[in-house]
Amino acid sequence: MGKQVTLREALEVLKKSSRYAVEVESIEDSELYAYKQYLYVPSPVESAFVERLEKLAPGEIVFLCGSSGDGKSAIMAHHHTTYNGQVHFRLDATHSFSPAESAVDALNKLFSDVKRTGEPLAVGINVGMLANYAQEGAEEHRDIKDSFRAFLESKPGNACHHFISFSQYPKFQLSVEGGRSAFASALLGRLTSTSADNPFFRLLHEGCQEGSDQQLYANFRLLSDSGVQRVVINELLKARLFNDQFLTARALLDFFHHLLTAKGYIFDNLFSSSDNELAQRIIAHDPARLRHRDLDDFVLRLSLDLSDADFHVFLQQLEAEGIFGLDKPASFIRLFFLLQYSDIGNNYHQRFEACFKCPILNQYARFWSLHKEIEATAATTGSEVSTLRSEFYKDIFVLALTRYVNRNARPLKKRHLLIGRRGAFDLAAHIEIHPDFARIAQGASQDINYFNAFFKASGKEVGPVKIGASLLDLMLKIKAGYRPSKHDKSVIVILEEIVESIIEQALQDKTIYVYGNGRCVEFKQLEDESIEVQGEV
Repeated sequence: MGKQVTLREALEVLKKSSRYAVEVESIEDSELYAYKQYLYVPSPVESAFVERLEKLAPGEIVFLCGSSGDGKSAIMAHHHTTYNGQVHFRLDATHSFSPAESAVDALNKLFSDVKRTGEPLAVGINVGMLANYAQEGAEEHRDIKDSFRAFLESKPGNACHHFISFSQYPKFQLSVEGGRSAFASALLGRLTSTSADNPFFRLLHEGCQEGSDQQLYANFRLLSDSGVQRVVINELLKARLFNDQFLTARALLDFFHHLLTAKGYIFDNLFSSSDNELAQRIIAHDPARLRHRDLDDFVLRLSLDLSDADFHVFLQQLEAEGIFGLDKPASFIRLFFLLQYSDIGNNYHQRFEACFKCPILNQYARFWSLHKEIEATAATTGSEVSTLRSEFYKDIFVLALTRYVNRNARPLKKRHLLIGRRGAFDLAAHIEIHPDFARIAQGASQDINYFNAFFKASGKEVGPVKIGASLLDLMLKIKAGYRPSKHDKSVIVILEEIVESIIEQALQDKTIYVYGNGRCVEFKQLEDESIEVQGEV
């Protein structure tokens, strides 16, 4: 493994600014390359890529497509040696061998060369580059340009051109039990494994004996805990669902480096500023910002030095774990949050477990999965249908929409929605909203960022409406009595669009209800466009 390095030095291979962040052949003889290689975790997208490589015939091309940093070059470099001589590899489609040559020029030359030789080709390429080449590529490669356009439009292309896309293999998985990330879990498990073949663990063991860099070693031990890993992955999932943050291999490794090596303990680093895009999103979910009676009481007692004996016993156990000198209430709250699924000492931290519950994650994952299950069975009856009908469409979707629309109206009758005001009078429409399970069974979302809600308003089809975690969270708050503010603007736009489409359908029956002076009177537009008073309701 070459000369001995420290754990902190070895962890440098995780940084996105490291020379190891992108796979190139010249780093293979480096003393730290073995640490980088140890962290390599096979993935489903890699299996699909290798399966296609095995079948690749002369004249065929396989494109490994994704975004910057998702691991295309790592996968291709990992299999380059095995298939060398059988398949021509281009790890990065944007790579050019001349300063005067653009990425499009380099691809033109590459495609010309392989068409002349007839050898199979494997190319790692960003989705953005696919679009650029489809527009700017040489006319002699129109067949490839047409295949790029077809792929981007989800249409069949040339049978000789194969596309393996990272987007088909999401980093997070949702089920009725909640969310998980096999990819992040595998990387964390690999990094923190206590097995003898883990070079990072060996450096941890040797460093602990020397007694230096104790904060780093404490962070590494904390990150090795399965409960802590569960919290970290939940925070990553929040960043994905609430902030639309994509998870790439490069960003994830850099995030782990930040957790372990930044200036604080891992519980503070998890919510501290960094140039890592994942860390920037997770700051918004800092538990130190929570307002809860038990947490507020703890902060008050700590500031007045009124901590109890159990807390002091807990502090002693923290010191035994290498955690010293905590004095800020925010740090303790983050520590309690990080350890909510873990045991340590007298488990003083577990008395605050209820403060950190975030049911929205599990609810969203459950509703997303139930929509998927209905699609899989193509059924319009059954337990999934019954659950969605009552727990989402009736108790959340319809109730939240009704309360939002009628938030400034006088008390209205059941299924009446406010559509306007004229002086001292409120105008309302009668609207029946029901889920449309026939369409739900045909249109489940493949993207974990939203599920498609299909419904009928007064018998007319509406939707699909994309329900993301933020919109579901707002609906639950409205159901509980919350009134949206300017801070909810991005989600409110979606809510307003739903309301407009519902009211548009309701008004087609040309009946409105006028509320005023303690009465509700029904008016109906007749075929000759005259208005007739139907009477008091």
